Amino acid sequence: MLNVDPIGLPGASLETLNEVRSRFQGVDLQGGHLLMVTDTQGHREGARYGAVVVPPANAQGLGVDRAVVISPSFGPRFGVAGQEALAGLADWAAGAGLVLRETVLPAGDFVRVLEEPDTREVNRLVAASNPVDAGIYRLQRRLD
Repeated sequence: MLNVDPIGLPGASLETLNEVRSRFQGVDLQGGHLLMVTDTQGHREGARYGAVVVPPANAQGLGVDRAVVISPSFGPRFGVAGQEALAGLADWAAGAGLVLRETVLPAGDFVRVLEEPDTREVNRLVAASNPVDAGIYRLQRRLD
């Protein structure tokens, strides 16, 4: 029940953000989740992020009735563009009414889960994730 091909290209921060915005344009995601997935804990200044959009149960349109994976393209590890795109992704999620959550995976799992996730793994990601305020992603942008 997952989108087989992740949205975006790893490391192509702004392009991936634009693809996310385009993919979900006009889709009501209110009450769904955006899981920010990283392989770095405690060192946000060097982190990379991928994400999973988990739409609400009642999502309609554009085939978005299942989780959609977003390639690891965000965060300071990808330079200024990565930081800007990370803040933009968090702002987009807030504007779309998505609940923002974050989880940390070991590096090997990070790559595998964001390339070939299955429904059980996404359910585990949701369960292991913690609520997070979008401001922490914008703060990184301002500190540089």
